Amino acid sequence: MSTLLASLGLRASSPVSPPPPSHAATYIVFHFLFAYAILSTRLLKQYYGLDHNVSPREDLAKYGPRAVESGKITQKQLDQVKRTEAAHANSVEHFSVFVGAMIWAHVAGLSNEEINASALAYTVARVGYAVVYIFVDTVRLSQLRGLCWWASNFVCLRLLWVGGKAVNGRS
Repeated sequence: MSTLLASLGLRASSPVSPPPPSHAATYIVFHFLFAYAILSTRLLKQYYGLDHNVSPREDLAKYGPRAVESGKITQKQLDQVKRTEAAHANSVEHFSVFVGAMIWAHVAGLSNEEINASALAYTVARVGYAVVYIFVDTVRLSQLRGLCWWASNFVCLRLLWVGGKAVNGRS
């Protein structure tokens, strides 16, 4: 178990070893790829024949209903692509908040263990957010999406707060 914690940068590999390295850059790269590539609807829209590169932001509104009417896709599939597009947009919007919190945590001098643990918690929350957004289509279970969204915000706000306290404590 301690090897896993050391690999994640949550604690030193042994009491005499140096503190773990920061994995902030790795998490930032992951979240960039997650937001801009993995959650992108481009491949899904190409698969369903809804992708039109001239004006791709209008694909679902303009061609989605016609694809459902013609039997090319089901309404459930179209709804899922729309939810994927919304998860993508939200992840792109939230990326800068995460990056800012990571940078601020380093500038403020927070420990690598705290930064890594926060980045891991943020990642779990954001991946959970995307999974719930994309695959849950019931009102009751969709509430989990809001919990994941708030959890990811809380992680970033906490880093800003704790970083601020650390900086002010040094003054």
